[in-house]
Amino acid sequence: MFKYILKRVLLMIPVIMAVILAVYLMLNSVSFGRGLYIQVLQGDWFDHVLSFLHVTDSWLGQYLRYTFNALVKFDLGVAGETGWRISYEVSTRLGYTLILTLLGLFTVIVIGVPLGIHSAVYSGRSGDKVISSLSLLLSSMPSYVMAIMLVLVFAVNLGVLPPLGITSWKSYIMPVLVLSFDGIAQTVRVTRSIVLETLDRQFVTALRSKGLAERAVIYGHVLRNSIIPIISLLSQTATKVLCGSIIVETFFSIPGIGQYLIAAVRQRSFARILGSSVLIAVIVMTINIIADVLYILVNPAVRMNALGSGKKVKNNV
Repeated sequence: MFKYILKRVLLMIPVIMAVILAVYLMLNSVSFGRGLYIQVLQGDWFDHVLSFLHVTDSWLGQYLRYTFNALVKFDLGVAGETGWRISYEVSTRLGYTLILTLLGLFTVIVIGVPLGIHSAVYSGRSGDKVISSLSLLLSSMPSYVMAIMLVLVFAVNLGVLPPLGITSWKSYIMPVLVLSFDGIAQTVRVTRSIVLETLDRQFVTALRSKGLAERAVIYGHVLRNSIIPIISLLSQTATKVLCGSIIVETFFSIPGIGQYLIAAVRQRSFARILGSSVLIAVIVMTINIIADVLYILVNPAVRMNALGSGKKVKNNV
């Protein structure tokens, strides 16, 4: 397991290099002919490498220097407006973004998965119709409309939740709801479809014929055989929640990475844009690694394949 995780972490390196290159080239193309320059740490042995390659003063040299500093020194340059290191600035904001993302994903899991299972088990009944209608409504309503409605109801009219900033735990309620509504709707639909398909399999009929309790059949066998696509869906949902936090943080004035990135775009702070983009890419790749590890833990066939065994393992039902 450790070797597999280490391999996946090492594979992040070329992806990070590609992300830095893509963002760097885009920023360089919109630098209004002045050329893109980002202040970075220098004065080490890598300077001799750049000098040997004769790229010290070129855009390629700056890209290589920035990439080296990001991967080896965890340094993302200096914000020219403040003189602070970007690594420090984003570290003070990272906690807010992670809390929003984790709370949003947790809300999706505890609401979306049980509702999807309930909708599948009682397919065609009134409860299934109500859940399907609500999921359709949530998925069709834009996030900014939902945010405005929540603010008007709970902050303006009722006055029970703070509209902006982070003053207490209540400040996270509306942002988390806005982030999770679309994920809940999608999770309900996909979970319902997966569970319905699993319920039609022969082993479920065999288990019921043996007199096994319905709850044990659903949660002990059906859900276990449906967990892989559900994990895949939740990993995608976590990425969407993270990216959605960029807009939500700006709307609710939450000092996270999203608000930091939007402010950097407004101020045309290329160093901040590049640094925050790299950090978001790293978080997304980390989410994918966690999802892959969960695949290995819950499915023997995936585990044997990922850990290098040629033996095929059948799922136990």
